[in-house]
Parts: sequence; structure tokens; C-alpha cells
Amino acid sequence: PWDDMLRYMNNSPYYLARDINTPLLLIHGEKDKTCPIEEAQKMFTALKRQNKKVDLAIYKQEGHVIENW
Repeated sequence: PWDDMLRYMNNSPYYLARDINTPLLLIHGEKDKTCPIEEAQKMFTALKRQNKKVDLAIYKQEGHVIENW
């Protein structure tokens, strides 16, 4: 992202949270090493702060691939 920060921000779901109007369910494994849980929490918080309809389901002891849960 450091080579073109503006492009990164323009394509980041986090920075586009204001445009999300459909209710959203974020599902995340607590032990996900591919996409850290902090990313889901960050998105959840961004949406909540804008009074969007969002829920976050965290599955303890689970990783990235839902089929393995």
C-alpha cells in the first residue's frame, strides 16, 4: 500500500464502510492466521460507528477455512 496509498484507501472495504448499506454478518475464526481477527473487529467497529446493521460472529479455536470447522 505504501507505493500508492490513495489507491489502497480507495479500494479498501474499511475506508468504504460509509457506502455499505446492506445488513452484514461478519464470520471469523478466532485462530485465523491468514486474516487476523483484528481486521474483522476493525470493520465491525467502523460499521457500528456509522449505525450500520452489522453483526460479528467469532468462532473460538477455528481458523481461516470454514469447511474445516
